[in-house]
Amino acid sequence: MSIAELQSGNSALIKQALPETLKREIREEAGLIFEQHYRFKPWRSLKPYQQVQGSAPNHALTEYYLEMFQVELTLEGYLFLQQQIKRDDRLVWFSLDDVVKGETTDGKIAYIKALVDDFGEDRLALKTELSALPDSFAAGYLMDRPKYGLTLPIDAEKPLLAGVLGKEKPLDLILTPRQLAVLLALAAHGRSFDFSTVEENIIFHPYGWIDVKNNPVLLGELKQLAELLKDTDVVIENHHDVLFRLSVNPDVVYFDAALFAYSVHKAGLTDVKTKIQVSIERKAIATALGTTQVKTEDFTLTLEFAHKLQQLSEQPFSSDNEDGVKIEDAYKKGLHKEPRFLALGLRGLIRREAGFIRFCCRLEVL
Repeated sequence: MSIAELQSGNSALIKQALPETLKREIREEAGLIFEQHYRFKPWRSLKPYQQVQGSAPNHALTEYYLEMFQVELTLEGYLFLQQQIKRDDRLVWFSLDDVVKGETTDGKIAYIKALVDDFGEDRLALKTELSALPDSFAAGYLMDRPKYGLTLPIDAEKPLLAGVLGKEKPLDLILTPRQLAVLLALAAHGRSFDFSTVEENIIFHPYGWIDVKNNPVLLGELKQLAELLKDTDVVIENHHDVLFRLSVNPDVVYFDAALFAYSVHKAGLTDVKTKIQVSIERKAIATALGTTQVKTEDFTLTLEFAHKLQQLSEQPFSSDNEDGVKIEDAYKKGLHKEPRFLALGLRGLIRREAGFIRFCCRLEVL
């Protein structure tokens, strides 16, 4: 390649070499290997970017011609990158807002002035264009139906319930206690529950994936369970006999109501205040991967609604009872929409079952 070609403002030869340059730089900086970890395609050619460099009296005006690429990570690439970020402080995740702002909340700077200038400093336009790009990695659960629910028992003698919400039915499936413990482990990790203890040679990854290549016993159990469940709604994904997960959207995975307790202080129920604090606790779950941590969330309810819930816990209402319907409606418009409540994994504090509106977990007056 001639010097004239190298210094050309729009060199076809240099553009042809950019994909190989990108592969090399990504390998050197992040350890990612093309095709095994990611693929890419052109996204945007930026307007020439000029920058004055050097110090007086020696200044140089440099003009840069930049090509932007869109990267799509494979599963191995995404999980590998997560591990790399934990090990290398130079690698930083920037949210979309961070990119548009140019820095993270803790002061890490994204040097993207050429990209910003390409939009004429219009940050809103930049955000719009970036938002239109597909995610570099998508979880892609195999079971992701709307208005669907899967509820797991904590006792192998009880059935798994699955189906359209409100019409779930027991699955024709018999699991051993150990198989249920494995399934509960996958479900808890998929739900991002914290574990107080973890079995040896297990690596937790995002989106519910676990790496068990160094645990041959659990590897065998997972393969066997995945085969057992392959024709059901309880799909276990097996990636190269190394990575496994419960491939059901975690937002629709629930746990036995027996794991949950709703508590309120007696003093609060007799107070003159209009609002009081209540707590909902999820007990620890013993699973094949370890034991999950106890999780408690506090919520503020009106005193009137708290009394209604206590009344419902003592005596269910028939489904056509006006007071019961009002309690159910207030619950669905309030507590049931709380993200912290939904994250606990309780199917519902109030449910309709067999013609009745019921309070579904243990209520404790402290």
